[in-house]
Amino acid sequence: MNGRLLIGGGLFTNEQLSFGELVTENPLFRVSNVRSVSYGTSDEPIDEEFVVVFGMKGMVRTLSKNDLGWRKTRIQIETFFRETIPPKIPLIIVDDFSLEQARYLQKSLLKFFSNEFSLKLYLLREYLRGKTYPNTVQPFSLPADSYSKFRVNQVDKLVDIFFHGNASSADRLKITAKLKKKYPQANNHLVVTYGGVKNTSDRLSRDDFLNLMARSNFCLNFSGSGYDCYRYHEIASVGSVIVTPDYPHVIRNDYKDMVSCLKYRNFRDLTNKLERLRGSDASLEDMIRYSIDNFERYHTSEIRASEFMNFVVDAVRN
Repeated sequence: MNGRLLIGGGLFTNEQLSFGELVTENPLFRVSNVRSVSYGTSDEPIDEEFVVVFGMKGMVRTLSKNDLGWRKTRIQIETFFRETIPPKIPLIIVDDFSLEQARYLQKSLLKFFSNEFSLKLYLLREYLRGKTYPNTVQPFSLPADSYSKFRVNQVDKLVDIFFHGNASSADRLKITAKLKKKYPQANNHLVVTYGGVKNTSDRLSRDDFLNLMARSNFCLNFSGSGYDCYRYHEIASVGSVIVTPDYPHVIRNDYKDMVSCLKYRNFRDLTNKLERLRGSDASLEDMIRYSIDNFERYHTSEIRASEFMNFVVDAVRN
């Protein structure tokens, strides 16, 4: 059994994760990079038993540099796959689109792959609660690498509530501002930056970011390019409590509210739950322990890579 892995770029293959490396180094695959939406003469024709398209977010980013609209972007992606993938070969798609990209591309591309190819499985990063999907679609969220070396005992934590990130969503601005007003005397680190990636002066180094998260009791998680982001599992990985809006995002084996994370509906719900936990060191220690356990059982890069291979093998054999 062997397959061709077409890397369309994006979140799952980011250098921030070892997940992409674990998958691409699997001897089951021959790997081709198609972020540029091309298939060069150096790439041999696809004659493997199946094909996996490993993300398409990078392909969209490449096409966006040509100032194409959503319709022309979709047409170019469809044309590329028609010219590249044999129509009868078993096909597996890993969809890592941002929410905005998904809004304009996901429905039409899912229909395209279903109608014109032998689509066996469509792994969806932004799988939403309450939405109906075809049977071929399954939730597949981002993992995180293990950062256990940064963990400290709860009694040695220095910060109560932590957030450090850019102003990419209204949630980040509104909630951090309200928490500053609610707890003016608390030792919190609530920093929202501006200017995106060009603002290097306000950004933390990777190690400083992880170290500050690890030394915080509660770490805020907000949507970025989508509901599913690296920070979510990174918080658990360093041994802190995930504090997040109750987004409609489906994650298999997710953390449980007030057991291994804190999920809130509104600001009052958030502060009520924070008060309960801040008033009980034992409850906080239990939550951190359950959070770490859930992360290590289900959400490391190694676990997700193993899940991915099981998905692939089952889809091809069935």
